Amino acid sequence: MIKQDIVDNVANATGLTKVEVEAVLNESFGEIIRALSNNEKIELRGFGTFSVKHRLPKKARNPKTGDPIFLPERYVPVFKPSKLIFMDIVKVGVPASLSMVIMALGQAVFNKILIFYSPQTVAAYQVAGRIDMLIFLPIFAIAGAMTTLVGMFYGA
Repeated sequence: MIKQDIVDNVANATGLTKVEVEAVLNESFGEIIRALSNNEKIELRGFGTFSVKHRLPKKARNPKTGDPIFLPERYVPVFKPSKLIFMDIVKVGVPASLSMVIMALGQAVFNKILIFYSPQTVAAYQVAGRIDMLIFLPIFAIAGAMTTLVGMFYGA
């Protein structure tokens, strides 16, 4: 979703014009940026908290060359979602992740069973597994997306 999608959705839901909604959105973002620039904390109840975190200087490595580099101290903006938003994300992500773990265990057990049968049995099972993936691939995509969102908003 991009900013214009938010403007469109809010304009449709409230009856305000898109110009009015965009002006309010731009001013809201501007206020958040100004507050963070002044090292202030912004708390939006039910949504989350924006703040600035101090990072100490440290040694790191250039991933391309492997050369050591020095990162100076810096201030970075951070967002911590409210418990309500975090729990909404977890409600979707955890069941999908558990589903993947259960399926992996089932695969391991079934592979052990198939060893005692013929190569044709193994081939038939592999074909069925490909068809099965057409069903479960969307679930994996959602689980990966939820894991990414939890990492982005809660910290990885």
